Amino acid sequence: MPIQQDLRVEDTLHTAVTHHRAGRMQEAEALYRSILRAHPEHPDANHNLGVLAVQMQQPGASLPFFNSALKANPASEQYWVSYIEALMLAGEPDVARRMLELGRSHGMHGEKLDALGARLSVPADAGPRETDQKKEESVGRPARTGSTKAPPKNEVDTLTALFNQARYPEAESLARSFTDRFPGYGFGWKLLAVVLRQRGRAAEALPVAENAAALLPADAESHANLGNVLKDLGKFEAAEASYRRALQIKPDYAEAYNNFGSMMRARNRLDEAETYLRKAVESKPSLAAAHSNLGNILFDRGRFDAAVSSFARAVALKPDFAEAYYHLGNALTVMGEVPAEVRHLVAGATPLEAAMSCYRRALQMRPGLADIHYAVSLLHLHMGELEEGWEGYEYRWTKALNPSADRNFPYPRWNGSSLEGKRILIWGEQGVGDQLLWASMFQEIIDQAGHCVIECAPKLVPLLGQSFPKATVVPARTPRHPATLQGFDFQCAMGSLARFLRPGLASYPARNRYIVADPARVEYWKARLASLGEGPKVGISWRSLNASGDRNLNYTTLDEWGPVFAAPGVHFINLQYDECTAELDAARRQFGVPIHVYPEVDLLNDLAETAALTQALDYVIASFTSVYPMAAGVGVPTCTMYSWSVGWATLGGKSIPWCPEMQCFTRKWNEPWNEVMQQVAREIRAIPR
Repeated sequence: MPIQQDLRVEDTLHTAVTHHRAGRMQEAEALYRSILRAHPEHPDANHNLGVLAVQMQQPGASLPFFNSALKANPASEQYWVSYIEALMLAGEPDVARRMLELGRSHGMHGEKLDALGARLSVPADAGPRETDQKKEESVGRPARTGSTKAPPKNEVDTLTALFNQARYPEAESLARSFTDRFPGYGFGWKLLAVVLRQRGRAAEALPVAENAAALLPADAESHANLGNVLKDLGKFEAAEASYRRALQIKPDYAEAYNNFGSMMRARNRLDEAETYLRKAVESKPSLAAAHSNLGNILFDRGRFDAAVSSFARAVALKPDFAEAYYHLGNALTVMGEVPAEVRHLVAGATPLEAAMSCYRRALQMRPGLADIHYAVSLLHLHMGELEEGWEGYEYRWTKALNPSADRNFPYPRWNGSSLEGKRILIWGEQGVGDQLLWASMFQEIIDQAGHCVIECAPKLVPLLGQSFPKATVVPARTPRHPATLQGFDFQCAMGSLARFLRPGLASYPARNRYIVADPARVEYWKARLASLGEGPKVGISWRSLNASGDRNLNYTTLDEWGPVFAAPGVHFINLQYDECTAELDAARRQFGVPIHVYPEVDLLNDLAETAALTQALDYVIASFTSVYPMAAGVGVPTCTMYSWSVGWATLGGKSIPWCPEMQCFTRKWNEPWNEVMQQVAREIRAIPR
């Protein structure tokens, strides 16, 4: 006989069912289990825990709960249906058939059991087939619904209209009422999941989307929606499975290919990403988002002209596509030219002006998008418009793509006011190379302030400590260094110093040197290098650890260095800071030139010793990495190589004002490096002997 239930159990069950119907699975599970701790045989609590396990794609885990529910109340047809359906999902068709026969012997007869019987009569090798709504509703709803199978058509039409009009709060309210009144109606769960995701609540959408996919196993959209939610939450492997299931059901599903390809790009699986995005545009040529995402992949792979074509197609299909205009502006900036096919889409006499017109157009449509504001700031800097550039550079904190990490110290932000007698904390951001560049402004702050504490990358502490002895230099860490907790009048991120200290080109120093290596170690390395014999000692570095997207335009390979290595009487010293043994060996074989390596120096982590070795050199050839501010900062004659269109640090000129004595050699994005290497070789030959 059913157990007696007191009011407290009834109230708890009612609350659990409400959570369950709304997709709040964790809350529902906790309440169901609390009932079972007091009443282990409670039929509804057992049944609903079984339902929850099925919805979480764990049908095997559901079986003990359904079995307990049936033992407690074998007169419930829904319990039989749920148990048999779960056995089928768990790969136990023979047991499911026996349970169906047992249910019928208990007098269970009805449409749902007949439908299950029909499904069980299909041979195992018959393969998947379309299921109808009634079969989808046979499992996956909490008990005690007392509901009809589907809402009235006029309510469904209203929900669809609200969603299509982007009236998401109203759509959410109505969709929730569907899941409450008609919990077996998959469309209600499906729309609710999409609405929650649209409103930025992916974690809340996950159990709802899972429920929709369980209720609508043959619906490609439900599986694709689940994939979207899982992608947003960083659950990429599960998302991949959902996308593949959606495409198995609907092989020409362009939107699923688009989102799948976008996720593969985020995982840096670019070959697969390009394949899926090309399938998206082939399946649905009018899908603007797919053209834009394909453009992003082509951009990442350095095929900028093809990327421009994809972005142009996207904005032609959707003239109010802000993100596509933004990406088009990025591509034009990198190319340094305006292809004929996009001239009708842009304004301005130069490539940078054309790119700015794209950004302005995008901001008209999406004025709150921080990434576009940030891109505008870099373009202002590239064009030498420093005041506007540094002001917009603050958007680096709020942009979606690779935002800078704010250290969130509890002190007022410095606004350029007087620092006389004041304590200021300067803290590091971005990479080591950036912090070395910003360090060119530290002495001005130290001279103005009562005291300055500099928090930086731990590997920079010894070097910056000896370079700025009047400041307190400490490592960025968790928990924070005590010196950063002693109370300050101001704080300032390193990159924000330029807004107040470098408002125009005239505010940049005329000379390089601001980094101080240990004099004794410099003399040691000069002696070591002198033992190599007569001739200039030239340090070399050719690439970064991060060569993604347009950054790769700034980096070379050693097989392109032939003109440099042909310079007679030069001793080349490796300053490349990551594993490069194979590259060096190949260059030695190809060009027949020795390249000296000093393995006792950890070029990546021991930056104080690296600075001493660097300062002992006669010249440094550096790619666009931390090597160039290090070399220029210690006062060694230096040159760097990069693609002009990526070099906003030139601030509208032909050199880098942060390192005014450094030579810069540039090329267009699609030009070979040979001419640049010839220029560098001429400089090497001109070094005094």
